[in-house]
Order: sequence, then structure tokens, then C-alpha cells
Amino acid sequence: GAHDFNSRNIVLQGTAHWLDGDLRSGTAGSFTIAAGGVLNDSASNAVSNYYGGTVATFTNNGTYNKTAAGNTTFYLPFTNAGNLTVGNGTLVLDGGGSFTSTANVTVAPGATLQFTGNYTVTDAAGITGNGTTSLAGGTLTLAGNFGAAGGFAQTGGTLAGNHTFTTPVAWSGGNWNSAGTTTIAAGGALTLSGTGAHDFSSRHIVIQGTTHWLDGDLRSGTAGSFTIAAGGVL
Repeated sequence: GAHDFNSRNIVLQGTAHWLDGDLRSGTAGSFTIAAGGVLNDSASNAVSNYYGGTVATFTNNGTYNKTAAGNTTFYLPFTNAGNLTVGNGTLVLDGGGSFTSTANVTVAPGATLQFTGNYTVTDAAGITGNGTTSLAGGTLTLAGNFGAAGGFAQTGGTLAGNHTFTTPVAWSGGNWNSAGTTTIAAGGALTLSGTGAHDFSSRHIVIQGTTHWLDGDLRSGTAGSFTIAAGGVL
């Protein structure tokens, strides 16, 4: 059964083992993992604003470990300022939120961190690991250097912000229609695939590494640009 905490503020300073059942809140409820607190998620269930009203929030200032296969989906704002490990399955962030500059995120091999709502990542260098970071919906504002070995995949949504990718980027859906600069660093690679268009209105793309353009039109406007830098390859 669901674990309902409508209107209630839960503060975790110790350890919680989430084994099963959705977490459901609303009416300004909140769940906070305090500094030193630990949440071990082996449930692969959902966290939602089930009761409506002022949207409930989830904040991690401590440690969050997802260990089970399957999806854990957040349908309410998720703020991460602590340690987050996606060790198995997929962590779906659908309700918006942010990773602050103090966030440390590890995505293990075979696991996925997926953004499907509007989200801000203050420092992309805080994301590491051999798993996949993906954008499937909403707007992801990504800042800084993204160097997670598992790479970045976009199947939907909008990529925004100023950022540099030093590891592989697979762009098969969604768009880059936003002001700012995306740089594919020397040693990095961008793969453009899928029959749909790759739109980058207002955005500057700088290729210092290698780009493989496999399919789909490239469409821009509003002072957008695509630059193959010295040493870059398309």
C-alpha cells in the first residue's frame, strides 16, 4: 500500500529502507534527507503529489541510493544537493527540480538517470559513472563540463544552458532550441540519428571533437550557428 504523508514534513536524519509502496503527498508536504541521512531505495515505485494543493517537495541533502531494477519516478520537484547513486534501473525525474553545485551523482553501468520534466543542473561535472544520463522530455538546463563515461542521450525535450561534453552524446529526438553554447570537446563525439530534424534555433554548436551525422535535417535560425573548430570533424 501507499505511504501517504499529505501536509506532513518528514525529515530523515538516520536511515530509511524504502522496500515497497508509493510515497504520496500534497498540500505542501515534504520529504527531506538531511545531511548525514540515508535513503536506500529498493522499491522502484513512485513519489507523487497525489493529494493536490500546494505541490509537495523532495530534497536530498544526504545520501540517496537506488539499488533495485525498474523505475523510480518522481512526479514532484526533486532537489539534490547531496549524494545520489543510481545503482540499478532507471531514476525518472518528471516533476522538475535541480541539482545544486554540491550534488554528487553516480550512475552505475546499466542504470539510467532520466530527465522528463523541467530541470536545472548547476554543475554537470557532478554527474559521473558508466551508466546513461538521458533527456526524454521537458527542458534540461545543463551548465559546466559533462564528463560521465556513460555519455548523454537525448530522445526528446529541449537541451539548454552553456555546457561542454567530453564523452559521447547521442541526439535522436528533441531539440536544442535555446540560447547558449553546446561544445563537443576534443576527444568527445556527437551522433545525430533518427529521421526527425535536429533543431538548434538560437543555439551555437561548436565541434572540437567528432560528429557523425547519420540522418535528419539540421535546422536553425535566430542567429544560431554550427562551427567545426580547428581539429574538429563532421
